[in-house]
Parts: sequence; C-alpha cells; structure tokens
Amino acid sequence: MSKTTPIWERWPSITGARRARFNVAYIYLGGAGIGCGLILDGRLYRGEIGSAGEIGHLLVEEDGPACRCGAYGCLEAVAGMPALLSRSRAIGLPARQAADLIGLARAGQSQAAALIETAGEYLGVAVANILNMTNPGCVVIGGELAQAGDLLLGPLRRVMRRCGLAAAIEQVEIVPGPAGSRRRSDRRRLDRGATCL
Repeated sequence: MSKTTPIWERWPSITGARRARFNVAYIYLGGAGIGCGLILDGRLYRGEIGSAGEIGHLLVEEDGPACRCGAYGCLEAVAGMPALLSRSRAIGLPARQAADLIGLARAGQSQAAALIETAGEYLGVAVANILNMTNPGCVVIGGELAQAGDLLLGPLRRVMRRCGLAAAIEQVEIVPGPAGSRRRSDRRRLDRGATCL
C-alpha cells in the first residue's frame, strides 16, 4: 500500500481493527498525560484554535484531586500515569513507570491491579462522552498504559456500556493501539496526532 494512503484507510493494518474507519478517536495514555486525536469524516479534527482532543481535562470526578490545568477532578488527575505512579508510591509499590505497574498487576499484586482497573473505569466515562458527542466507529487506546490490555480495557468497556448511548456503543470497536512489531512510523504518526491536539 502506498505511503501516501490516508492513515484511516490503513487502520486495520495499523491497529488490528476489523475494517477501515472514517470516524476514529485515538486516545493516547502517555507518561505525561492523556490526549485524543480525532478523525471525523476522514479528516483530522483540530477545532477552532487547534485545542480539540484535550480529553485529559474532562471532568470525571466531582471534587476530585487537583489537575495541572488548575481545575479539579480531570481525567488526567485520576487516570494519567503521573497520578497512578504517585498513588502507587504512596501505598508502597515499587513502580517507577507504567511497565512496572503493569508487571506488578500481571504478577497478581492486587493493589496494582486495582489502580489500573480504576483508571480504566474513569477512561470508560471519557470514552462514553466521546461516543455520545462524536459517534466514532473505532476508539483506539494507545500509549504506555494501554499495554495493560484487558486489565485496563475490561473496566473501560464495562463503564462505557453503562454510560454511553446504546446505539453508539453497539457499533463502536475498541482496540489497543500499535505496539511491538507494528510499524514505528505509524506509531509516531498516531502518537503525534493524539498529543498535538
């Protein structure tokens, strides 16, 4: 396939989605925060001033912890990697990065698993809001924390189904983002799309 083929047409090979999509949300769970790249009707959506996709600052917990943006209860403040690692250190877990926390959870450490599960639940609220507002056919969960797989995606899907519109949920595909052997050029393009918006 040509290098100039639009990225949404290469979506199945890049993400593992079942088919090409023209309406996609790519959620990036990075070491510094949470961002979202939106492709709507086949075009990257930037918004009026280029700030579209700042889902890290969606309110997901009333009277929640302070966020770096100055608000309280933002998604980043409860489900971003800095927040998760801070909480893991507070309860004595030896986690310095996402891979450490995920490794502990997979090894059966219940507190580490609970932190990832809670993050997934908050993300489920955010994904439900995205579905209700933009109706994407595919939501890709990428970045460091996405490597937790079903430890994260299971609770995300559960809460999404509870909070989202049934019609939108029935047709959406939730897939993990590029990892491992998939093309690094595609990963970089997707990551830039998520973090620059």
